[in-house]
Amino acid sequence: MKKLNTKKILITFILVFLTSSCNSPNKTFLLRGTFLCNELPFESIVFDPENDYTFYYYYEDLQGNGKLDKGNYLRKKESQYNIQSSIFNKVKFTYKNSGFKVMINEKTYYFKQIDVKPYIQTNYESRKFDYEKNPQAYAKGI
Repeated sequence: MKKLNTKKILITFILVFLTSSCNSPNKTFLLRGTFLCNELPFESIVFDPENDYTFYYYYEDLQGNGKLDKGNYLRKKESQYNIQSSIFNKVKFTYKNSGFKVMINEKTYYFKQIDVKPYIQTNYESRKFDYEKNPQAYAKGI
């Protein structure tokens, strides 16, 4: 009878330990999804871990042309990441509270997650060209 009670206590202890570690407030978050910045309304950053940890930065140049900077990102330690692309050269940031701060053109911006899905825009760089070809269609919302 004493062995049975010891086993029950041991099993209970293991279950409590496992469930408490699963509900830890220091969860590790996988960076993925689509992020926007209020200060830069035409810019977005997308992280896609299923596509070899690909990083997409959609922005407009000074003439209003849609541009795309594509690279990779890597998790360095819990909630800390590096991004590598032609614009971002090993830039480090911390992902917390569904967002992160990153420096662009020597100014720091906060990007907040709007969706956990990575929305990849395939025709972003031709956006202005499409508008100039048929401005009436865009005015009507077509």
